[in-house]
Amino acid sequence: MSYKQKRKVLQILQDWQALIPERDEITVSHGDCIGADANIHEFAKILGLRIVIHPPEDDSKRAYCSALDNDPDVEILPPKAYLARNRDIVETSSLMIGCVDSYEPHEHSGTWYTVDYANKKEVPVMIVFPDGTDEAVLGSSWLASFVANARAKENNEL
Repeated sequence: MSYKQKRKVLQILQDWQALIPERDEITVSHGDCIGADANIHEFAKILGLRIVIHPPEDDSKRAYCSALDNDPDVEILPPKAYLARNRDIVETSSLMIGCVDSYEPHEHSGTWYTVDYANKKEVPVMIVFPDGTDEAVLGSSWLASFVANARAKENNEL
C-alpha cells in the first residue's frame, strides 16, 4: 500500500469504529500476504479489532502475520489457493476494502479479481486507489451515507 492508501484505510477503519462502538462486532479478514494484508493486520491490532486470517497455500508472498503475535483475537484458517481464499473472504464479508495498485482493473491482480467477485456477489466495496482517493462500488449510496455519518460523528456534527 502507498502511504496515502495506508492513511485512507486507517481512516475508514476508524470511521467504522465510530459507528460501531462494540469492537467485537468488527472483524478484519485478510489474505496474509506481504503489503496491504500485513498493513491492515497491524491497523486492526492497533485498533483492537478481531482478525481472521485466510492464508494462501503458496508461501512465496505470505506475510505470516500470525507469527507476529499470540493474540486470542486472531483466528487463522487453513491455507487455500489464492483465488479460493479470496472468494472465502468475500463470502464472509458484509463490506470490503480493496487497496488496488492501479486506477483500472487489470489481469493478474488478485485484488482486482476480488473486487470484481465482491461486485458479482453484491458485497459493497470501498476501492482505495494509490493516491488515497476512494470509490464506493455497489451499494454506494449506503456506503457513502455510512462514511459521511462516521465523519460527521467524528467532527461532532451529529
